[in-house]
Amino acid sequence: MSNPTRVCIIGMGAWGSALACILAQTGTFVNLISASGRSSKPKYLPNNSQFLTVNGEIEEAVRKSSLIFLTPSSQHFRKVAASIYPFITNQGVISLTKGIESNSGKTMSQILLENFDNVGVLSGGSHAEEVIMNLPFYLALGFNSKNEYLPISVKEIFKSTNASVVLTEDMKGIELAAALKNIVAVSVGISDGLGLGDNFRSTLIVKGLQEISRLGKSLGCDQATFYGYAGLGDLIATSLSEHSRNRKFGFLLGQGLTLSDAKNKVGAVVEAIYAIQGARTLLKMANISSHYFDVMSDILTNSTNPKKILTL
Repeated sequence: MSNPTRVCIIGMGAWGSALACILAQTGTFVNLISASGRSSKPKYLPNNSQFLTVNGEIEEAVRKSSLIFLTPSSQHFRKVAASIYPFITNQGVISLTKGIESNSGKTMSQILLENFDNVGVLSGGSHAEEVIMNLPFYLALGFNSKNEYLPISVKEIFKSTNASVVLTEDMKGIELAAALKNIVAVSVGISDGLGLGDNFRSTLIVKGLQEISRLGKSLGCDQATFYGYAGLGDLIATSLSEHSRNRKFGFLLGQGLTLSDAKNKVGAVVEAIYAIQGARTLLKMANISSHYFDVMSDILTNSTNPKKILTL
């Protein structure tokens, strides 16, 4: 196994670059690589760190690292995973992407398991804007049970940060919770944009969690996952935070902006737009219906009047 204090993070967005900064601050050697394969400027970058290399050569970075963290958006995840395949031996490959592949309904770990053996998922309420400020947060690490060293290695590199890491083998449950809560966050944003108040906001959060849990149960996930850090914890953070892109997108829709204008104003990937497609695919696979996700699909894909959330 490679040096456990050397990691590679692929994706220079807010979460990937914030993670690179906090790990480098603790003495972990970090290679931060653009997901596009081209030299890019990270969202966050420390003034000076001897432990952080940016825009290095991907083959060398992957081969020399024991842990590879992938943070691209869900629609680019498969391509990025394929790009590192030739350089993987026994390294742990961990997804930090919160999404579902829309056409297949596969989670990111399911995509990874097509080609990799040592796979993990790291998720939870972890807005980059707070992570970069070294504020405390919780993460849930899901991993395939045959992997013995991955959870030990991950907990080791985070032990000197302000992150607390809990372990579970329910990777799929973590990922469903992470992806589908973005849809709930949009509904909450719409409610706030329409001025529907605290009572209705809480109704949407509870109903959304129930629907996520019900779908997860039908797909064989552990129900406890949806009420833990990666489930309810992430749902609350994303639905109520000023840092949430999905909530902001919903708020703009509630204020009367079109889907296109709202996306442009957010200025970043709104994962809920892709997650709703994945949710519809999963509902069909599970042979169950969901009025909640049907309504949100109408709003997010058919430009239906956002006031339709009142039917929830």
